[in-house]
Amino acid sequence: MSAPTKSFNAVDHPVKAATIFQSSTAELTRAFSVNLTGGRNVLEITGLSSHVDTESPRIHGLDSDARVFDISCDTRLANAPGLRPKKHADVVKKLESNIKILDIERNVHRNEYDMLDQAVKSLANGTPAQMDAFMDRFVQRKLNAMTAVMKCEEAIELLNKELWLLNNDSKGETAGRVIATILAKRPCTVTFQLTYLVTGVSWQPYYDLHASTSEGKPSSKLLLLYCAYITQSTGEDWTNAALTLSTANSQALRNLSVPVIDPLQVTPARSAPQIRNMQPPRRSSDDNLSVCRAVKAPPLPSGSVSRTRQGVARFPQNLEEDDFDVVEGGVDYDISGPPTSVNRSPLSLAYRVDGLVTLPSDGVAHKVSIAALDFSAELKYVCVPRKSTSAFIQGTVKNTSEYELLAGPVSVFMDEGFVTKTFFNLIGVDESFDCVFGIDSALRVTYTRKSQTEHEPARSFAEPTKTTTRTITTTVTNGHAFDISALIIRDSIPLGNEDANIKVMLRKPDGLARVKDGEEITVRLEGQVKDAKARWSKVENGKGGEKDGMYEWVCALPAGETVSLEAEWAVKAPSSVKWEEVANKDGDQKD
Repeated sequence: MSAPTKSFNAVDHPVKAATIFQSSTAELTRAFSVNLTGGRNVLEITGLSSHVDTESPRIHGLDSDARVFDISCDTRLANAPGLRPKKHADVVKKLESNIKILDIERNVHRNEYDMLDQAVKSLANGTPAQMDAFMDRFVQRKLNAMTAVMKCEEAIELLNKELWLLNNDSKGETAGRVIATILAKRPCTVTFQLTYLVTGVSWQPYYDLHASTSEGKPSSKLLLLYCAYITQSTGEDWTNAALTLSTANSQALRNLSVPVIDPLQVTPARSAPQIRNMQPPRRSSDDNLSVCRAVKAPPLPSGSVSRTRQGVARFPQNLEEDDFDVVEGGVDYDISGPPTSVNRSPLSLAYRVDGLVTLPSDGVAHKVSIAALDFSAELKYVCVPRKSTSAFIQGTVKNTSEYELLAGPVSVFMDEGFVTKTFFNLIGVDESFDCVFGIDSALRVTYTRKSQTEHEPARSFAEPTKTTTRTITTTVTNGHAFDISALIIRDSIPLGNEDANIKVMLRKPDGLARVKDGEEITVRLEGQVKDAKARWSKVENGKGGEKDGMYEWVCALPAGETVSLEAEWAVKAPSSVKWEEVANKDGDQKD
C-alpha cells in the first residue's frame, strides 16, 4: 500500500534566504513543517520556479528520527492543460471569464439596438396614435440599449487594464515540483529546509559617491553608498528574505577541483621571424612633430641597436647559448609578454545585505543598499589648458573599508547635485582610486602660445637651418576666499624627428630636462607666487613621463592670488622642412 502524499504550495512557505551568484543563478532556501507518520511519507512541493535546476534540490535540517530516502524534481506542470502555472493565475482566469460575459452582454444590447430599427419599419403603415405611442417607447428603449452598450465597454476596458497589470506584474512561471520520500522512525513533527538553484536572476554592483562643500570649499569627507542592482524573473517572489550577494560562479562551485600540473620539456627555440621593418614604431607625447615630406630611414646593420625615445630595440645576429623557450607538447609559447594573472578563488567574496529584502519576480532592476562607507579624499585641482581651461576638482580616495569594491558604474554627487557618471575597476582593500567631483568655476585659467622663428645664414658645406622658439604661458587666478594647496597644470612638449633631422631643446621649466621620472625641481617665479614644482608626469600603462614629453606644474595658490607659469622650447630643423605639431592619440594622457 502506497503512502499518502502530503502536498505543499511554495507560496505558503516564503523564501527565507537567497544567495545570488554572478552566473544568473541563485540558491534559495524555504522552510517547511510537517507531521510525519511512522514509516514512509511522500511530500509534494509545487509552485517552484520553472527555472529550477532539477538536479539541485536537497532537503536538510531533519532530526535523527527522520531521513530523506528519495527526492526528485521536474517541471512537467508547464505542459499540463488548463491554467498556466503563474502568479495570479486564478485571478486572471476569473477576469478573463468576466470579460467574456460582458462581451456577450454588450453584443445582446447591440442586437437589441438594431432590432428596434427593424420594428420601426414594420409599423410604417400604422395609425398616428399607434405611431406616437410606439415612438415614445422606441426612443427610451433605444437610449437604454445604447447606454447599456457603453457601460459594458467601459467595464471591459477597466477589466482589460486590470488583466494587463496582473499579467505584467510577474515574470516567469512556477511549474517546478519536488517530490520527496521521507522515512520516519516514529510519528513526529519535523521542520526542514528545502534548498535549490534557479536561473533568471542577476546582480550588478552600483555606487553613489557623495561629496559636499563647506562655505564653498570642497570637503575631504566622502560617503560611498555601495549598492547592487538586482533583477529576478524566476516566477517566485522573495518576501522578507535574508540576501547574500556572491561573486562566485555557481557552475564553478559545482565543478571545483585542484588544477593538475603538466610536465614540461626544454627544446631549442625556433629561429626568430624575419623582421621587415627594422625601425620600431615611434610613439610620442600629446604633441609630436610631423614632417610634410617623407624621409626614408637608412637600413640598420645586422646586430645593431635602434634607439628611440621609447627605449632600445635590439636585433641579435645569432641566438645565444641560453636562448630557449618553455614548450609543451612540441608547441612554442611566447614567454616574453606580461605575467599571467590568475583568477582568485570563486569563494572569495560574498556580501550579506543587512536586514530582510523583498524582491518580486517582475524583471525590474531593484537597487539594494549593501553598505554606506565613509572615506577621506586627498583633493587637488587639475587643469590641462592645452585641451580645456576648466579646472577640475579631483580626489584620490583610499579604500579603507573591509569591502572590495567590484567593477561597476558610479554616480557622483556634489551637495546632492548630480555631477557625472564614471566607472570603477576592481578596487581592493587599501587600494586607491581617483575621481572627478566637478569643475571649479572660481579658478580662471588663460593659456597663450607665442612662436618666433630665426633662420641661420646659409653656409657652403652645411645645410641651412631654422630655429623656432615656442613659449607657452599659463596663468591661473584663484577667485576663492580660501587657499588652494595643490594646483596641477599638465602639458606636453613635442618630440623631435630624427629621420627629418628635427631636434627639440627644452629651455623652460629650467632644469626639467636634467631630471628623471619621479624627480622634481623647484622653479623660481616672478609675481605673487614665488615658486612652483615641475616634474615629468607619472607613467601609467606605458604612457606619459619623459619619454612622451608629458610634464606638469605643481604649486599652491593663495586666495585671490595669480600664478603665471612659463614653458619654452626650441625646434631646430632644416630650412627646407615645413613641420607642424600634431596630436598623437597613442600618446594621449588620459586624465
